[in-house]
Amino acid sequence: MPDLLDRLVTALAPRYLVDRELAAGGMGRVFLGHDPILGREVAIKVLPPEHATAVAVERFLREARLLAKLAHPNIVPILDAQHQGELLWFVMPLVRGETLATRLLRGAMPWREVRRLGLDVLSALAHAHTNGVIHRDIKPANIFLEDGRAVLADFGIALLETNPDDALTITNQVVGTARYMAPEQRVGLEATVRSDLYSMGITLFEAVTGNRWDSSASDSAKAIWRTVPRIIRLPIRRAAESLPADRWPDATSFRRALRRPRLFPAPVLALATIGVIVLGGTAVIGSRRIKPVAPIRVSLAVLPFAGNDSLGTQLARLTSTPIEFLSVWSLSFWRGAAIDLDSARKISAAVVTGTVHQSSATVGELELQVYDSAGMMVHKLSVPGNPSDLAAWGQSAADSLVRRLFPTQHSEFRQLVGSHFNRFALEAYAKGEELFQSGHWPEAGERFAAAERIDSGLVQASWQRLITLQWQSLPFTNGLVRLATRTPPMRQPFPRLLQAELEPDLEKRLQLYQTLVAEYPEDAAVRQMAANELFGRGPLVGRSLSEGVEAFRLSALNIPELNQANSYTQTIWGATRLGNESLARQQLALRPSTKGDPWTGILWLAVNGRFRRWLAVPVRELMLRFADSSKIITLHRAVRMGLGVDDPWDQDAIARFLERKATSDEERANALAAQATALLLLGRPLAALQALDRGATLAPHDAGYRIQPAEWRVLLPVLPGAPIALADSIRERGRLTLRHVSSTDSLWPRAAWALTVDAISTHHDRTADSLLKSLEARTSEAGIADLHTFALAIQLGNRGATDSALALSRRIHWMPSDTEPQLRSPLLRAVIYLYRGSWRQSGGDANGAESEWIWHENNDFPSRSHGEPAPGEIDAALSAIARLLRAKNLPALDRRVDGCRLLDRVDELWRDAEPEMSPLQARVRLGRQACPH
Repeated sequence: MPDLLDRLVTALAPRYLVDRELAAGGMGRVFLGHDPILGREVAIKVLPPEHATAVAVERFLREARLLAKLAHPNIVPILDAQHQGELLWFVMPLVRGETLATRLLRGAMPWREVRRLGLDVLSALAHAHTNGVIHRDIKPANIFLEDGRAVLADFGIALLETNPDDALTITNQVVGTARYMAPEQRVGLEATVRSDLYSMGITLFEAVTGNRWDSSASDSAKAIWRTVPRIIRLPIRRAAESLPADRWPDATSFRRALRRPRLFPAPVLALATIGVIVLGGTAVIGSRRIKPVAPIRVSLAVLPFAGNDSLGTQLARLTSTPIEFLSVWSLSFWRGAAIDLDSARKISAAVVTGTVHQSSATVGELELQVYDSAGMMVHKLSVPGNPSDLAAWGQSAADSLVRRLFPTQHSEFRQLVGSHFNRFALEAYAKGEELFQSGHWPEAGERFAAAERIDSGLVQASWQRLITLQWQSLPFTNGLVRLATRTPPMRQPFPRLLQAELEPDLEKRLQLYQTLVAEYPEDAAVRQMAANELFGRGPLVGRSLSEGVEAFRLSALNIPELNQANSYTQTIWGATRLGNESLARQQLALRPSTKGDPWTGILWLAVNGRFRRWLAVPVRELMLRFADSSKIITLHRAVRMGLGVDDPWDQDAIARFLERKATSDEERANALAAQATALLLLGRPLAALQALDRGATLAPHDAGYRIQPAEWRVLLPVLPGAPIALADSIRERGRLTLRHVSSTDSLWPRAAWALTVDAISTHHDRTADSLLKSLEARTSEAGIADLHTFALAIQLGNRGATDSALALSRRIHWMPSDTEPQLRSPLLRAVIYLYRGSWRQSGGDANGAESEWIWHENNDFPSRSHGEPAPGEIDAALSAIARLLRAKNLPALDRRVDGCRLLDRVDELWRDAEPEMSPLQARVRLGRQACPH
């Protein structure tokens, strides 16, 4: 009988070329392979047939499913999985580095390398634990070192927290590697998150000392810790405590402590040895000066000052703003409700508090106190000022703090403030920050622009103005390009944030953000922008909206600076869209509200419109009846975002009200666009087309709006997997309109692309080839090359060449810049994602299909109240189609319950659907019959 290698070579050809065996273990053998399509080497893990007991097979399959569930740069991912006859295997990228176990054969590692390794693996564990997965076998042999990073592997005995009664583990059976097990694991108790952290702690101990942990010794024995460098001793020691309750509560806490360890109980002495006092600046201890060393980036927190709430908050902001522009540290400022000192110092090297005393309208005094990370007051100073000139008073306070805390940077600070910063500009900037944090984005942008006009050297104001545009989904990348060349340069991490925002490939962009979060875990700007990108566009690269929601929730929880309206708004929005009522209501109750806050009422209506329509409908009608002009303006801004919370009923009702109250054709066209997308989601395509047609006639200057009704007529009936059955006469009307678009018209590429997809799907091959040649002839024009590529991919996919189709259409993940003409139809993105999912499913890749079809969860919505429906709106309008396809696919991923939940929601959305949806409704009913009720 052929040996396993020979059998594997035969079974995997021609998809993978198998070379030789790399390693063998208890859960399988690993072979080196080559992927000829993508031109890369892979590792192929195989369960030998002689070991294929029922339990072993299930464990092997579960490891593959867990890896498919965990998408993280420090976890070895899965690329493919197959079962053929007696052979069961899955494919992973080849990790070329050595294991930590192999590295330690050469002796202990430098503490900086150990800390970097720990940060990487703890980041992976935080991701796994967040997804309910406990590894249970953390050890040097399961950690790979590759290109300066650590990668966690071997989830073969991992445990799902949601299923602690693991049928694959005999009661009281000890699972894992005894030497690295937590004490509770060794005696057969259930492993928890803290068990993984224990194993990680003793692994880091071994890495930094070169000696294996003596499990028979007391973990509090002082002798074994003398060889661990003091700077990382405390974080590792806490992880290695015998009792789980004494360890770090989670991987994020352990990681934060390891990244920024505290050196108390002797903080002043320890800091003196590296030339830094309290706040991390090169400075003095008492009156004795230390020779300056390279600056160390630290975090400084400024809490709102007491004594006068309004004045104290403004003055604290104006004190912190000038300091923020020095590059030696990062500044955190807690906005909104007061945060206690203990909470602030947990994530900051030092905390500044203050009390404002006002004797008269022009005379005041600010008493400042500075606390180190151990909670000890190390500085106290008094700054007189004029309450009628808060900007000047704040600058004086900032100057006093820098002079006391960062003496070697004081002259730089004075020059920076004197040369570049106008106090009136800083005042406008600080007010812009306040408005931005409370959700008043347009008003905040105006204040930032005013600060720019007053002082062109205030680069931070330019940055923040552009971010307000981003949060409104308005064009801003051209401004970022210009900002990149500005002087003076911005301090880190802003140049790298700028680099991330300018990266057109969304997968690479999210990777850049993930790296920045790892390097700057307490930086509010990094956290907020990374969370916003994951929340807004993560689903476009297979990252579920739930990840973005959790990123905002955890950022607000772990960084008090983000305990403000914007973070709560996004969390509420995403939780509502996902149908998570408990989280949405919890965050709604916590969200701070300010006077004139435009989002409070909108969010209340969104949550209740989604979950308690009996309550929301009468409130909505009452609100509309008494809406004044300012409320109507707000509704015009927000109405087209209703599908973002999966509430087409309220969007349709409010849009009809706005159509009646409109004072211009533009306003009516906006309301009709909102009606059209809402009706499409509700399974009423004919009514949706009527609304869209009427809107197009009212928007003669919006060329895209003019042809979008034709694109709907042509493309909706050819949606892969779930076409909408429009009559031939309706489809022909759309084709006729598109054919009449002149080749000199700027919209010709959109029209030609839609006609090409229609011809391919209806098997009019000669017409399709002719249109493809027309597009190909103009690929030198900006944007048209993508259209030709996407159409060609659909043609190849329909002919069965799905791998080539997937490779060609990958560029759908790229974001066109502001300078690139917007030639893509708003339907293009939805059509391509639906096709890519169908191609993956046809190849047996259920996980890949799911990653494509969750694209509809994106929040890439325009914050504009005019123009044709945009891609994000179309994605949401077609989300019921996507959910129907996902529901059929999810049982293959052991997620039948999730699929049934999707079917229930689609059935609810299509309750009053038109007859054209009958075939799809029949599929919904058939799917629900197999669901448990």
